[in-house]
Amino acid sequence: MTTTTDLIERVPRLATHPDSLATLLEVLSDPTVSADALVPIVTCDTGLTAGLLRVCNSSYFSWSREIGSVREALVRIGNLTFARLAFVLCLEPIFQNRLGGYRLDMNVLWRHSLAVAWAASHLAADSETPGQRERAFTAGILHDIGKLALDEALREHYDAGGEAPAGIVDRALERRVAGLDHAEIGGALLEEWNLPPDLVQAVRCHHAPEHAGKHALLARAVHGANVVLQTVEGRLSEAAAAEKRACLLGWGMTAELLDELQATITEAGEDMMSVILARKR
Repeated sequence: MTTTTDLIERVPRLATHPDSLATLLEVLSDPTVSADALVPIVTCDTGLTAGLLRVCNSSYFSWSREIGSVREALVRIGNLTFARLAFVLCLEPIFQNRLGGYRLDMNVLWRHSLAVAWAASHLAADSETPGQRERAFTAGILHDIGKLALDEALREHYDAGGEAPAGIVDRALERRVAGLDHAEIGGALLEEWNLPPDLVQAVRCHHAPEHAGKHALLARAVHGANVVLQTVEGRLSEAAAAEKRACLLGWGMTAELLDELQATITEAGEDMMSVILARKR
Protein backbone atom coordinates (compact mmCIF):
# COMPACT_ATOMS: atom_id res chain seq x y z
CA MET A 1 0.00 0.00 0.00
CA THR A 2 1.33 3.43 -0.96
CA THR A 3 1.95 5.58 2.12
CA THR A 4 1.47 9.31 2.55
CA THR A 5 5.26 9.71 2.67
CA ASP A 6 5.60 7.83 -0.63
CA LEU A 7 3.04 10.13 -2.25
CA ILE A 8 4.70 13.29 -0.90
CA GLU A 9 8.03 12.16 -2.35
CA ARG A 10 6.43 12.03 -5.80
CA VAL A 11 5.83 15.78 -5.87
CA PRO A 12 8.24 17.41 -8.36
CA ARG A 13 10.98 19.59 -6.92
CA LEU A 14 10.17 23.23 -6.26
CA ALA A 15 12.12 25.94 -8.07
CA THR A 16 13.40 26.90 -4.63
CA HIS A 17 13.75 25.27 -1.22
CA PRO A 18 10.57 25.00 0.92
CA ASP A 19 12.33 27.12 3.57
CA SER A 20 12.44 30.02 1.09
CA LEU A 21 8.76 29.44 0.39
CA ALA A 22 7.99 29.66 4.11
CA THR A 23 10.03 32.87 4.38
CA LEU A 24 8.12 34.41 1.49
CA LEU A 25 4.86 33.50 3.20
CA GLU A 26 5.99 35.33 6.32
CA VAL A 27 6.73 38.53 4.43
CA LEU A 28 3.53 38.25 2.37
CA SER A 29 1.60 38.40 5.63
CA ASP A 30 3.40 41.57 6.77
CA PRO A 31 2.17 44.77 5.07
CA THR A 32 5.17 46.67 6.49
CA VAL A 33 7.78 44.27 5.09
CA SER A 34 11.02 46.00 4.11
CA ALA A 35 13.17 45.63 1.01
CA ASP A 36 16.02 44.33 3.18
CA ALA A 37 13.88 41.32 4.11
CA LEU A 38 12.86 40.56 0.53
CA VAL A 39 15.93 41.02 -1.64
CA PRO A 40 18.11 38.29 -0.02
CA ILE A 41 15.39 35.66 -0.49
CA VAL A 42 15.51 36.12 -4.24
CA THR A 43 19.16 36.94 -4.85
CA CYS A 44 20.35 33.72 -3.19
CA ASP A 45 18.46 31.75 -5.86
CA THR A 46 19.70 32.37 -9.42
CA GLY A 47 16.71 30.65 -11.01
CA LEU A 48 14.25 32.77 -9.05
CA THR A 49 16.22 35.93 -9.86
CA ALA A 50 16.14 35.15 -13.59
CA GLY A 51 12.43 34.35 -13.50
CA LEU A 52 11.54 37.52 -11.65
CA LEU A 53 13.54 39.74 -14.01
CA ARG A 54 11.98 37.93 -16.98
CA VAL A 55 8.46 38.74 -15.80
CA CYS A 56 9.31 42.29 -14.75
CA ASN A 57 10.72 42.97 -18.25
CA SER A 58 7.76 41.36 -20.02
CA SER A 59 4.66 42.91 -21.55
CA TYR A 60 2.89 42.53 -18.19
CA PHE A 61 4.62 45.73 -17.05
CA SER A 62 5.91 47.41 -20.24
CA TRP A 63 8.50 49.61 -18.54
CA SER A 64 10.20 52.28 -20.67
CA ARG A 65 13.61 50.76 -19.91
CA GLU A 66 14.83 47.30 -18.91
CA ILE A 67 15.05 46.36 -15.24
CA GLY A 68 18.49 44.94 -14.51
CA SER A 69 18.48 44.01 -10.83
CA VAL A 70 16.30 42.46 -8.15
CA ARG A 71 16.35 45.63 -6.05
CA GLU A 72 15.32 47.78 -9.01
CA ALA A 73 12.43 45.38 -9.68
CA LEU A 74 11.32 45.69 -6.08
CA VAL A 75 11.39 49.50 -6.23
CA ARG A 76 9.35 49.50 -9.45
CA ILE A 77 6.59 47.07 -8.50
CA GLY A 78 6.38 47.48 -4.71
CA ASN A 79 7.19 45.18 -1.83
CA LEU A 80 4.03 43.09 -1.62
CA THR A 81 3.67 42.62 -5.38
CA PHE A 82 7.34 41.64 -5.47
CA ALA A 83 6.82 39.05 -2.71
CA ARG A 84 3.67 37.71 -4.37
CA LEU A 85 5.43 37.41 -7.73
CA ALA A 86 8.44 35.66 -6.19
CA PHE A 87 6.11 33.21 -4.47
CA VAL A 88 4.25 32.50 -7.73
CA LEU A 89 7.52 31.93 -9.59
CA CYS A 90 8.66 29.40 -6.97
CA LEU A 91 5.64 27.26 -7.82
CA GLU A 92 5.18 27.91 -11.53
CA PRO A 93 7.50 25.16 -12.90
CA ILE A 94 5.87 22.28 -11.02
CA PHE A 95 2.30 23.42 -11.66
CA GLN A 96 2.77 23.86 -15.41
CA ASN A 97 3.39 20.17 -16.09
CA ARG A 98 0.92 17.91 -17.83
CA LEU A 99 -0.93 15.64 -15.39
CA GLY A 100 -1.77 12.47 -17.29
CA GLY A 101 -3.54 10.88 -14.34
CA TYR A 102 -5.98 13.78 -14.25
CA ARG A 103 -6.21 14.19 -18.05
CA LEU A 104 -4.89 17.74 -17.69
CA ASP A 105 -2.74 19.25 -20.45
CA MET A 106 0.24 21.54 -19.87
CA ASN A 107 -0.59 24.69 -17.89
CA VAL A 108 -4.21 23.73 -17.16
CA LEU A 109 -3.61 23.20 -13.43
CA TRP A 110 -1.45 26.35 -13.31
CA ARG A 111 -4.11 28.57 -14.87
CA HIS A 112 -6.74 27.10 -12.57
CA SER A 113 -4.55 27.66 -9.49
CA LEU A 114 -3.77 31.26 -10.43
CA ALA A 115 -7.44 32.02 -10.98
CA VAL A 116 -8.50 30.43 -7.67
CA ALA A 117 -5.74 32.37 -5.88
CA TRP A 118 -6.89 35.67 -7.36
CA ALA A 119 -10.58 35.01 -6.65
CA ALA A 120 -9.89 33.78 -3.11
CA SER A 121 -7.93 36.94 -2.31
CA HIS A 122 -10.93 39.04 -3.34
CA LEU A 123 -13.38 36.92 -1.36
CA ALA A 124 -11.19 37.46 1.72
CA ALA A 125 -10.76 41.21 1.11
CA ASP A 126 -13.23 42.26 3.81
CA SER A 127 -11.68 40.13 6.53
CA GLU A 128 -10.65 41.98 9.67
CA THR A 129 -7.68 39.64 10.12
CA PRO A 130 -4.43 41.36 9.02
CA GLY A 131 -2.85 39.74 5.97
CA GLN A 132 -5.86 37.51 5.30
CA ARG A 133 -6.14 38.57 1.68
CA GLU A 134 -2.59 37.46 0.92
CA ARG A 135 -3.12 34.27 2.93
CA ALA A 136 -6.15 33.50 0.78
CA PHE A 137 -4.12 34.13 -2.38
CA THR A 138 -1.43 31.74 -1.13
CA ALA A 139 -3.91 29.05 -0.12
CA GLY A 140 -5.64 29.41 -3.49
CA ILE A 141 -2.40 28.81 -5.38
CA LEU A 142 -1.67 25.72 -3.27
CA HIS A 143 -5.18 24.25 -2.98
CA ASP A 144 -4.69 21.53 -5.63
CA ILE A 145 -1.01 20.77 -4.96
CA GLY A 146 -2.03 17.31 -3.78
CA LYS A 147 -2.82 16.41 -7.39
CA LEU A 148 0.91 16.54 -8.11
CA ALA A 149 1.39 13.78 -5.54
CA LEU A 150 -1.50 11.61 -6.77
CA ASP A 151 -0.95 11.93 -10.52
CA GLU A 152 1.59 9.12 -10.80
CA ALA A 153 -0.51 6.80 -8.63
CA LEU A 154 -3.52 7.39 -10.89
CA ARG A 155 -1.47 6.69 -14.02
CA GLU A 156 -0.15 3.46 -12.50
CA HIS A 157 -3.73 2.50 -11.63
CA TYR A 158 -4.87 2.98 -15.25
CA ASP A 159 -1.84 1.12 -16.61
CA ALA A 160 -2.69 -1.82 -14.37
CA GLY A 161 -6.17 -2.01 -15.88
CA GLY A 162 -7.96 0.00 -13.22
CA GLU A 163 -11.02 2.12 -13.93
CA ALA A 164 -10.33 5.24 -15.94
CA PRO A 165 -12.81 8.12 -15.63
CA ALA A 166 -14.63 9.35 -18.72
CA GLY A 167 -14.19 12.92 -17.51
CA ILE A 168 -13.05 14.61 -14.32
CA VAL A 169 -11.26 12.52 -11.68
CA ASP A 170 -13.37 12.71 -8.54
CA ARG A 171 -12.17 12.44 -4.96
CA ALA A 172 -13.82 9.04 -4.53
CA LEU A 173 -11.51 7.59 -7.20
CA GLU A 174 -8.50 9.27 -5.58
CA ARG A 175 -9.35 7.58 -2.28
CA ARG A 176 -9.85 4.17 -3.91
CA VAL A 177 -6.47 4.44 -5.61
CA ALA A 178 -4.37 6.07 -2.88
CA GLY A 179 -6.37 5.94 0.33
CA LEU A 180 -6.85 9.71 0.51
CA ASP A 181 -7.82 12.55 -1.79
CA HIS A 182 -5.85 15.48 -3.24
CA ALA A 183 -6.99 17.88 -0.50
CA GLU A 184 -5.84 15.53 2.26
CA ILE A 185 -2.45 14.79 0.69
CA GLY A 186 -2.06 18.51 -0.08
CA GLY A 187 -2.49 19.35 3.59
CA ALA A 188 0.00 16.63 4.55
CA LEU A 189 2.53 18.02 2.05
CA LEU A 190 2.26 21.55 3.44
CA GLU A 191 2.72 20.16 6.95
CA GLU A 192 5.87 18.40 5.73
CA TRP A 193 7.10 21.78 4.44
CA ASN A 194 6.35 23.37 7.85
CA LEU A 195 3.92 25.88 6.38
CA PRO A 196 1.52 27.66 8.77
CA PRO A 197 -1.49 25.73 10.16
CA ASP A 198 -4.07 28.07 8.59
CA LEU A 199 -2.72 27.34 5.10
CA VAL A 200 -2.54 23.62 5.85
CA GLN A 201 -6.18 23.58 6.94
CA ALA A 202 -7.40 25.80 4.11
CA VAL A 203 -5.87 23.39 1.58
CA ARG A 204 -6.92 20.24 3.44
CA CYS A 205 -10.51 21.48 3.83
CA HIS A 206 -11.07 23.47 0.63
CA HIS A 207 -13.85 21.06 -0.36
CA ALA A 208 -15.30 20.97 3.16
CA PRO A 209 -14.52 24.25 4.96
CA GLU A 210 -16.82 23.31 7.82
CA HIS A 211 -14.06 20.93 8.95
CA ALA A 212 -11.36 23.63 9.06
CA GLY A 213 -12.12 24.69 12.65
CA LYS A 214 -10.83 28.15 13.51
CA HIS A 215 -9.46 28.50 9.97
CA ALA A 216 -12.88 28.06 8.36
CA LEU A 217 -13.03 31.62 6.97
CA LEU A 218 -9.83 31.09 4.98
CA ALA A 219 -11.02 27.69 3.80
CA ARG A 220 -14.33 29.25 2.75
CA ALA A 221 -12.55 31.85 0.62
CA VAL A 222 -10.66 29.10 -1.23
CA HIS A 223 -13.78 26.95 -1.52
CA GLY A 224 -15.78 29.88 -2.88
CA ALA A 225 -13.09 30.72 -5.41
CA ASN A 226 -12.94 27.09 -6.49
CA VAL A 227 -16.71 27.07 -7.00
CA VAL A 228 -16.45 30.17 -9.19
CA LEU A 229 -13.77 28.45 -11.29
CA GLN A 230 -15.67 25.17 -11.51
CA THR A 231 -18.67 27.14 -12.80
CA VAL A 232 -16.58 28.98 -15.39
CA GLU A 233 -14.89 25.74 -16.47
CA GLY A 234 -18.25 23.98 -16.88
CA ARG A 235 -17.42 21.35 -14.28
CA LEU A 236 -20.70 21.76 -12.38
CA SER A 237 -24.22 20.94 -13.46
CA GLU A 238 -26.68 23.83 -13.40
CA ALA A 239 -28.31 22.40 -10.27
CA ALA A 240 -24.99 21.84 -8.48
CA ALA A 241 -23.77 25.34 -9.38
CA ALA A 242 -26.99 26.87 -8.01
CA GLU A 243 -26.74 24.85 -4.80
CA LYS A 244 -23.12 25.80 -4.19
CA ARG A 245 -23.79 29.47 -5.00
CA ALA A 246 -26.65 29.53 -2.49
CA CYS A 247 -24.25 28.18 0.13
CA LEU A 248 -21.71 30.92 -0.63
CA LEU A 249 -24.40 33.57 -0.35
CA GLY A 250 -25.41 32.07 2.98
CA TRP A 251 -21.84 32.62 4.19
CA GLY A 252 -22.14 36.33 3.41
CA MET A 253 -20.49 36.46 -0.01
CA THR A 254 -22.40 38.84 -2.27
CA ALA A 255 -23.93 37.97 -5.63
CA GLU A 256 -22.30 41.08 -7.11
CA LEU A 257 -18.81 39.99 -6.10
CA LEU A 258 -19.31 36.41 -7.27
CA ASP A 259 -20.60 37.67 -10.64
CA GLU A 260 -17.68 40.11 -10.96
CA LEU A 261 -15.12 37.40 -10.26
CA GLN A 262 -16.74 35.01 -12.71
CA ALA A 263 -16.85 37.67 -15.43
CA THR A 264 -13.23 38.73 -14.89
CA ILE A 265 -11.94 35.17 -14.95
CA THR A 266 -13.94 34.39 -18.08
CA GLU A 267 -12.57 37.48 -19.81
CA ALA A 268 -9.00 36.71 -18.76
CA GLY A 269 -9.05 33.21 -20.23
CA GLU A 270 -5.51 31.85 -20.22
CA ASP A 271 -3.90 35.16 -19.25
CA MET A 272 -4.56 35.08 -15.49
CA MET A 273 -1.02 36.19 -14.68
CA SER A 274 -1.64 39.60 -16.25
CA VAL A 275 -4.87 39.95 -14.24
CA ILE A 276 -3.02 39.15 -11.01
CA LEU A 277 -0.27 41.66 -11.75
CA ALA A 278 -2.57 44.38 -13.05
CA ARG A 279 -5.01 44.14 -10.14
CA LYS A 280 -2.55 43.87 -7.30
CA ARG A 281 -4.56 45.15 -4.37
